[in-house]
Amino acid sequence: MRMPRRQGPGRARASAAAPPLRPRRGAVPGAPDGAGPDGTVFSRRVFLCGTAAALSTLALPLAPGAVAAAADGAAPPEPPFAEPVPVALRVNGQCHDLNLEPRVTLLDALRETLGLTGTKKGCDHGQCGACTVLVDGRRINACLTLAIMHEGADITTVEGLARDGALLPLQAAFIECDALHPRAAVLGRRPAG
Repeated sequence: MRMPRRQGPGRARASAAAPPLRPRRGAVPGAPDGAGPDGTVFSRRVFLCGTAAALSTLALPLAPGAVAAAADGAAPPEPPFAEPVPVALRVNGQCHDLNLEPRVTLLDALRETLGLTGTKKGCDHGQCGACTVLVDGRRINACLTLAIMHEGADITTVEGLARDGALLPLQAAFIECDALHPRAAVLGRRPAG
């Protein structure tokens, strides 16, 4: 014989109707849920919209130059950048005295300032290896380091690998096979095999 399941204190019987909800103390009769004592609805959305509107009206007087420039039709003033600083880089055995902004990456200094375009800008996140250079014999991603950090260091790019105009055997093999190669392979990684 099967015994009926016992109802615990937290379980309601299927046949029993739920008791009606009592209105909150101070609530206005007929007002929607969440309404305040005076019957107005104050939700998170209402709060955020009101706050955004108040902050935007407060921000207008703080930017008189932008408002005046927009009224005149002129472009807003350019943001100030750091002044260029003198940097001495030793690249492929030659010393170069440059004036660079402190935020210029080593890759941009090599390509745009020195004209050494063998180091490529690939992903600009340090994942592809196209920007690999040797700094004091260590392999680094030139797109992730600032030029000012390597003042006085010995920097070797792919252009500096050739000795007396002769290519390295690995470089010659890539040219012979018309292979596209990642810079990291030429700058120190050995191919598997």
